[in-house]
Formats: sequence, structure tokens, C-alpha cells
Amino acid sequence: ISTDLKRGLETTKTIIDHHSVPLVCDPLLRERHFGVFQGTNRTCFYNHERSLVDRYNNRPEDGESFQDLYNRARQFIEQLKLNYQNKRILVVSHGDWIRMCLGVLKNIPVSKAAQIRQTNACINEVQIDGDSCEFIKLNSVDHLPTVALSNNKTDL
Repeated sequence: ISTDLKRGLETTKTIIDHHSVPLVCDPLLRERHFGVFQGTNRTCFYNHERSLVDRYNNRPEDGESFQDLYNRARQFIEQLKLNYQNKRILVVSHGDWIRMCLGVLKNIPVSKAAQIRQTNACINEVQIDGDSCEFIKLNSVDHLPTVALSNNKTDL
């Protein structure tokens, strides 16, 4: 299941080229929408947002807050539990969305979820069984050459 945004979709297609699995796109996996700031320098936006008292509920005009993104990740997890029970799936999305998704699965607040370390192109492996989940791999980069490692510079 992949984000339908270009960069993530290209990553998904690269992965599934080596496996015979269907491609399913889901807009719930899209990165946070920055509203009027969409397409601008995200690092500058995050630097501004870090200075806000209630940054996790900051919703840019026509955009989403981290809390909105967290709620969207929760919605995806609920659909996943209903539609993919006892199935092995690959989910490809974006850094902030993945942090929020892991936060939902860990049952931690948005402020803690935003701090989860996620290296670009890392692998997280999670086994979900009803309301419980087991974290098998988190932020694994064993599949990447050391020279390719890049941390998200917009971590909160």
C-alpha cells in the first residue's frame, strides 16, 4: 500500500518491480499537507513551527497539523486491521506520516511520536494482532550502503 504522492509512489514502484505484488495507493498515506506553505522550504517552516507553544496543533491555512496527521494515521491503522488481517503487507509513505503511524501503534501522544527517529529509506517491521503489536524492526538501515544514509533534517 503506497502513498499516491510522486516521490513515495516512485519508491514503491522500484520496490515492487522486484516482487509480484499488486500496487494499491491510498491517500491516507500522504505526507502532512502544509497548506499555504506547500512547496516552500520545509526546514524554514519547521524552524518557525518549533518556536510555537502548541506546535503539534499548529494548522497552517488550508493545511494539516501534526495532530491531524496522527488522526489520519490512526484511521489508516483501523482500516488495515479490518481489511488486511493475517496478511503481510508493505506500506510506503513519508517520514512524518510514518512517525505518526508508529506513534499510534505505540499508543503515545503526538509530541512523542514526532520525536521518533526515522532515517530516509529505513525499514520498520511491525506485526499487528488485534489491538496489540510487536515491533520487529524500527529504523533499520541494514539494507542501505553507509554512504547513502541521510537523516531527515526537519526532525522535530
